[in-house]
Amino acid sequence: MFSCFMHDCLTHLSNLSASMQRPSLTVAEVQTSLIATQAVLNTRTVLDPGLGHPADTFECVTMAAPRHDLSLARVNSTKDKLTDTFCSSIATRFSDFSSGVLHASKLVDIMSWPDADQCEDCGDAYVECLIKHFGPLLASSGAHLDLIPDQWAFLKSSLYQQHPNMDQLTWPEIIQRLGGQCPDFLQLVHVLLCIPASTADCEHGFNLMKQVKSDWRSGLRPDTLSDLSSPDIEHFDPESAIHLWHQASVRERRTDFMEREAKKRKTQYEDEKETSEEEDDDSEED
Repeated sequence: MFSCFMHDCLTHLSNLSASMQRPSLTVAEVQTSLIATQAVLNTRTVLDPGLGHPADTFECVTMAAPRHDLSLARVNSTKDKLTDTFCSSIATRFSDFSSGVLHASKLVDIMSWPDADQCEDCGDAYVECLIKHFGPLLASSGAHLDLIPDQWAFLKSSLYQQHPNMDQLTWPEIIQRLGGQCPDFLQLVHVLLCIPASTADCEHGFNLMKQVKSDWRSGLRPDTLSDLSSPDIEHFDPESAIHLWHQASVRERRTDFMEREAKKRKTQYEDEKETSEEEDDDSEED
Protein backbone atom coordinates (compact mmCIF):
# COMPACT_ATOMS: atom_id res chain seq x y z
CA MET A 1 0.00 0.00 0.00
CA PHE A 2 2.80 2.39 0.92
CA SER A 3 4.71 1.38 -2.23
CA CYS A 4 1.72 2.40 -4.35
CA PHE A 5 1.67 5.75 -2.57
CA MET A 6 5.38 6.26 -3.26
CA HIS A 7 4.86 5.31 -6.91
CA ASP A 8 2.11 7.92 -7.28
CA CYS A 9 4.16 10.65 -5.58
CA LEU A 10 7.25 9.97 -7.64
CA THR A 11 5.13 9.90 -10.81
CA HIS A 12 3.83 13.41 -10.10
CA LEU A 13 7.32 14.66 -9.26
CA SER A 14 8.67 13.07 -12.43
CA ASN A 15 5.97 14.77 -14.50
CA LEU A 16 6.85 18.09 -12.86
CA SER A 17 10.52 17.61 -13.72
CA ALA A 18 9.72 16.69 -17.33
CA SER A 19 7.41 19.70 -17.78
CA MET A 20 10.06 22.07 -16.43
CA GLN A 21 12.55 20.92 -19.05
CA ARG A 22 10.45 21.99 -22.04
CA PRO A 23 12.29 24.63 -24.11
CA SER A 24 9.11 26.70 -24.60
CA LEU A 25 8.26 26.82 -20.89
CA THR A 26 7.58 30.26 -19.42
CA VAL A 27 8.15 31.40 -15.85
CA ALA A 28 4.39 31.73 -15.34
CA GLU A 29 3.83 28.12 -16.38
CA VAL A 30 6.45 27.02 -13.84
CA GLN A 31 4.39 28.55 -11.04
CA THR A 32 1.23 26.85 -12.31
CA SER A 33 2.98 23.47 -12.47
CA LEU A 34 4.42 23.87 -8.96
CA ILE A 35 1.07 24.81 -7.43
CA ALA A 36 -0.71 21.95 -9.21
CA THR A 37 1.88 19.38 -8.11
CA GLN A 38 1.73 20.52 -4.49
CA ALA A 39 -2.06 20.36 -4.57
CA VAL A 40 -1.99 16.80 -5.92
CA LEU A 41 0.50 15.70 -3.26
CA ASN A 42 -1.58 17.24 -0.49
CA THR A 43 -4.70 15.37 -1.61
CA ARG A 44 -3.01 12.03 -0.95
CA THR A 45 -3.14 12.29 2.82
CA VAL A 46 -5.22 9.52 4.36
CA LEU A 47 -5.44 5.90 3.32
CA ASP A 48 -8.85 4.32 3.64
CA PRO A 49 -8.57 0.99 5.46
CA GLY A 50 -11.05 -0.51 3.03
CA LEU A 51 -9.19 0.55 -0.07
CA GLY A 52 -5.58 -0.48 -0.42
CA HIS A 53 -4.58 -1.51 -3.91
CA PRO A 54 -7.40 -3.18 -5.87
CA ALA A 55 -5.19 -5.79 -7.52
CA ASP A 56 -2.84 -8.50 -6.26
CA THR A 57 -0.24 -7.42 -8.82
CA PHE A 58 1.07 -4.01 -9.72
CA GLU A 59 2.97 -3.49 -13.00
CA CYS A 60 3.67 -7.25 -13.23
CA VAL A 61 4.97 -7.36 -9.65
CA THR A 62 3.16 -9.55 -7.13
CA MET A 63 2.15 -7.49 -4.10
CA ALA A 64 2.95 -8.88 -0.67
CA ALA A 65 0.09 -9.50 1.73
CA PRO A 66 -0.42 -6.66 4.25
CA ARG A 67 1.15 -7.16 7.63
CA HIS A 68 -1.34 -7.57 10.44
CA ASP A 69 0.94 -5.90 12.95
CA LEU A 70 1.26 -2.74 10.83
CA SER A 71 -1.08 -0.04 12.09
CA LEU A 72 -2.93 2.01 9.48
CA ALA A 73 -2.54 5.09 11.67
CA ARG A 74 1.22 4.59 11.60
CA VAL A 75 1.18 4.34 7.81
CA ASN A 76 -0.92 7.50 7.50
CA SER A 77 1.41 9.33 9.90
CA THR A 78 4.40 8.38 7.80
CA LYS A 79 2.54 9.43 4.66
CA ASP A 80 1.73 12.82 6.14
CA LYS A 81 5.35 13.43 7.10
CA LEU A 82 6.58 12.41 3.69
CA THR A 83 4.03 14.57 1.89
CA ASP A 84 4.87 17.57 4.08
CA THR A 85 8.56 17.00 3.35
CA PHE A 86 7.92 16.91 -0.41
CA CYS A 87 5.85 20.10 -0.35
CA SER A 88 8.20 21.98 1.98
CA SER A 89 11.19 20.99 -0.18
CA ILE A 90 9.44 22.28 -3.31
CA ALA A 91 8.49 25.51 -1.53
CA THR A 92 12.05 26.02 -0.26
CA ARG A 93 13.66 25.21 -3.60
CA PHE A 94 11.37 27.60 -5.50
CA SER A 95 10.90 30.22 -2.78
CA ASP A 96 11.73 33.00 -5.27
CA PHE A 97 8.38 32.38 -6.98
CA SER A 98 6.42 33.36 -3.88
CA SER A 99 7.17 37.09 -4.19
CA GLY A 100 8.88 39.70 -6.29
CA VAL A 101 9.34 39.77 -10.04
CA LEU A 102 9.04 36.00 -10.57
CA HIS A 103 5.71 35.96 -8.77
CA ALA A 104 4.53 39.00 -10.72
CA SER A 105 5.38 37.25 -13.99
CA LYS A 106 2.27 35.17 -13.34
CA LEU A 107 0.53 38.03 -15.12
CA VAL A 108 1.13 36.40 -18.52
CA ASP A 109 -0.56 33.16 -17.44
CA ILE A 110 -4.04 33.76 -18.82
CA MET A 111 -5.30 30.56 -17.20
CA SER A 112 -4.75 32.11 -13.75
CA TRP A 113 -6.83 35.23 -14.43
CA PRO A 114 -9.98 35.48 -12.26
CA ASP A 115 -13.56 35.60 -13.46
CA ALA A 116 -14.99 38.72 -15.03
CA ASP A 117 -16.72 39.84 -11.83
CA GLN A 118 -13.40 39.84 -9.96
CA CYS A 119 -11.12 41.34 -12.60
CA GLU A 120 -11.35 45.02 -11.67
CA ASP A 121 -8.04 45.26 -9.76
CA CYS A 122 -6.46 41.97 -10.78
CA GLY A 123 -2.90 42.23 -12.01
CA ASP A 124 -2.42 45.91 -11.12
CA ALA A 125 0.12 45.14 -8.39
CA TYR A 126 1.92 42.77 -10.76
CA VAL A 127 2.16 45.45 -13.44
CA GLU A 128 3.53 47.97 -10.95
CA CYS A 129 6.19 45.51 -9.75
CA LEU A 130 7.21 44.61 -13.31
CA ILE A 131 7.45 48.24 -14.42
CA LYS A 132 9.68 48.99 -11.45
CA HIS A 133 12.02 46.13 -12.34
CA PHE A 134 12.02 46.25 -16.17
CA GLY A 135 11.54 50.02 -16.45
CA PRO A 136 15.10 50.87 -17.61
CA LEU A 137 15.01 48.10 -20.21
CA LEU A 138 11.63 49.17 -21.57
CA ALA A 139 12.59 52.85 -21.57
CA SER A 140 15.75 52.13 -23.53
CA SER A 141 13.64 50.45 -26.23
CA GLY A 142 11.30 53.43 -26.54
CA ALA A 143 8.36 52.29 -24.40
CA HIS A 144 6.31 54.84 -22.47
CA LEU A 145 6.20 53.57 -18.89
CA ASP A 146 3.40 55.94 -17.82
CA LEU A 147 1.04 54.45 -20.41
CA ILE A 148 1.51 50.81 -19.41
CA PRO A 149 -1.02 50.74 -16.49
CA ASP A 150 -3.73 52.38 -18.63
CA GLN A 151 -3.02 50.04 -21.53
CA TRP A 152 -3.22 47.05 -19.17
CA ALA A 153 -6.63 48.21 -17.93
CA PHE A 154 -7.83 48.71 -21.52
CA LEU A 155 -6.54 45.31 -22.66
CA LYS A 156 -8.04 43.55 -19.67
CA SER A 157 -11.44 45.18 -20.14
CA SER A 158 -11.48 44.44 -23.88
CA LEU A 159 -10.61 40.79 -23.45
CA TYR A 160 -13.20 40.18 -20.75
CA GLN A 161 -15.92 41.81 -22.85
CA GLN A 162 -15.09 40.06 -26.12
CA HIS A 163 -14.04 36.65 -24.81
CA PRO A 164 -16.09 35.12 -22.00
CA ASN A 165 -13.98 31.96 -22.25
CA MET A 166 -10.47 33.23 -21.49
CA ASP A 167 -8.94 29.73 -21.46
CA GLN A 168 -8.80 29.65 -25.25
CA LEU A 169 -6.85 32.90 -25.64
CA THR A 170 -3.17 32.98 -26.53
CA TRP A 171 -0.74 35.87 -26.49
CA PRO A 172 0.00 35.73 -30.24
CA GLU A 173 -3.71 36.29 -30.89
CA ILE A 174 -3.86 39.12 -28.35
CA ILE A 175 -0.75 40.79 -29.78
CA GLN A 176 -2.13 40.56 -33.31
CA ARG A 177 -5.49 41.99 -32.27
CA LEU A 178 -4.50 44.70 -29.77
CA GLY A 179 -0.90 45.36 -30.72
CA GLY A 180 -1.68 48.81 -32.09
CA GLN A 181 -3.71 49.91 -29.05
CA CYS A 182 -1.48 48.56 -26.26
CA PRO A 183 2.05 48.57 -27.69
CA ASP A 184 3.88 49.51 -24.48
CA PHE A 185 2.18 46.92 -22.29
CA LEU A 186 2.62 44.20 -24.90
CA GLN A 187 6.30 45.08 -25.04
CA LEU A 188 6.43 44.18 -21.35
CA VAL A 189 4.66 40.92 -22.17
CA HIS A 190 7.31 40.16 -24.79
CA VAL A 191 10.01 40.56 -22.14
CA LEU A 192 8.23 38.19 -19.74
CA LEU A 193 7.67 35.55 -22.39
CA CYS A 194 11.37 35.63 -23.34
CA ILE A 195 12.66 34.94 -19.83
CA PRO A 196 14.00 31.37 -19.82
CA ALA A 197 12.43 29.23 -17.10
CA SER A 198 14.91 26.39 -17.36
CA THR A 199 18.65 25.88 -17.78
CA ALA A 200 18.09 22.90 -20.08
CA ASP A 201 19.33 24.79 -23.16
CA CYS A 202 22.50 25.83 -21.29
CA GLU A 203 23.11 22.23 -20.25
CA HIS A 204 22.68 21.10 -23.85
CA GLY A 205 25.28 23.68 -24.84
CA PHE A 206 27.77 22.30 -22.31
CA ASN A 207 27.18 18.77 -23.61
CA LEU A 208 27.86 19.98 -27.14
CA MET A 209 31.01 21.72 -25.96
CA LYS A 210 32.26 18.47 -24.42
CA GLN A 211 31.73 16.69 -27.73
CA VAL A 212 33.71 19.33 -29.64
CA LYS A 213 36.49 19.94 -27.10
CA SER A 214 37.55 16.40 -26.29
CA ASP A 215 40.78 15.13 -24.74
CA TRP A 216 42.33 15.04 -28.21
CA ARG A 217 41.33 18.65 -28.92
CA SER A 218 41.95 20.25 -25.55
CA GLY A 219 44.02 23.06 -27.09
CA LEU A 220 41.10 24.76 -28.83
CA ARG A 221 40.88 28.48 -28.15
CA PRO A 222 37.59 29.93 -26.82
CA ASP A 223 36.82 31.76 -30.08
CA THR A 224 37.48 28.62 -32.15
CA LEU A 225 35.33 26.54 -29.80
CA SER A 226 32.53 29.10 -30.08
CA ASP A 227 32.69 29.03 -33.89
CA LEU A 228 32.59 25.22 -33.96
CA SER A 229 29.74 25.00 -31.45
CA SER A 230 27.49 27.55 -33.16
CA PRO A 231 28.63 28.15 -36.74
CA ASP A 232 27.05 30.94 -38.76
CA ILE A 233 25.24 29.11 -41.56
CA GLU A 234 22.97 31.95 -42.61
CA HIS A 235 25.52 33.44 -45.03
CA PHE A 236 27.44 30.22 -45.72
CA ASP A 237 27.75 29.06 -49.33
CA PRO A 238 28.52 25.31 -49.36
CA GLU A 239 29.30 25.11 -53.09
CA SER A 240 33.10 25.49 -52.72
CA ALA A 241 33.17 22.93 -49.90
CA ILE A 242 31.19 20.47 -52.04
CA HIS A 243 33.62 20.88 -54.95
CA LEU A 244 36.58 20.38 -52.60
CA TRP A 245 35.02 17.24 -51.14
CA HIS A 246 34.28 15.89 -54.63
CA GLN A 247 37.77 16.54 -56.07
CA ALA A 248 39.96 15.75 -53.05
CA SER A 249 39.24 12.01 -53.06
CA VAL A 250 41.71 9.53 -54.55
CA ARG A 251 38.86 7.44 -55.88
CA GLU A 252 35.84 8.82 -57.67
CA ARG A 253 33.06 9.92 -55.37
CA ARG A 254 29.87 7.96 -55.94
CA THR A 255 27.46 10.81 -55.41
CA ASP A 256 24.64 8.90 -57.12
CA PHE A 257 25.17 5.72 -55.10
CA MET A 258 21.74 5.75 -53.44
CA GLU A 259 19.95 6.51 -56.70
CA ARG A 260 21.79 3.70 -58.52
CA GLU A 261 21.01 1.26 -55.74
CA ALA A 262 17.35 2.22 -55.78
CA LYS A 263 17.21 1.85 -59.56
CA LYS A 264 18.97 -1.52 -59.30
CA ARG A 265 16.48 -2.80 -56.71
CA LYS A 266 13.57 -1.56 -58.81
CA THR A 267 14.88 -3.34 -61.92
CA GLN A 268 15.46 -6.53 -59.94
CA TYR A 269 11.94 -6.37 -58.54
CA GLU A 270 10.43 -5.89 -62.00
CA ASP A 271 12.44 -8.81 -63.41
CA GLU A 272 11.33 -11.10 -60.58
CA LYS A 273 7.74 -10.01 -61.04
CA GLU A 274 7.91 -10.66 -64.81
CA THR A 275 9.47 -14.09 -64.23
CA SER A 276 6.76 -14.97 -61.72
CA GLU A 277 4.01 -13.98 -64.17
CA GLU A 278 5.59 -16.10 -66.91
CA GLU A 279 5.75 -19.09 -64.59
CA ASP A 280 2.09 -18.62 -63.68
CA ASP A 281 1.12 -18.49 -67.36
CA ASP A 282 3.08 -21.69 -68.07
CA SER A 283 1.39 -23.49 -65.18
CA GLU A 284 -2.05 -22.44 -66.44
CA GLU A 285 -1.27 -23.75 -69.93
CA ASP A 286 -0.13 -27.12 -68.51
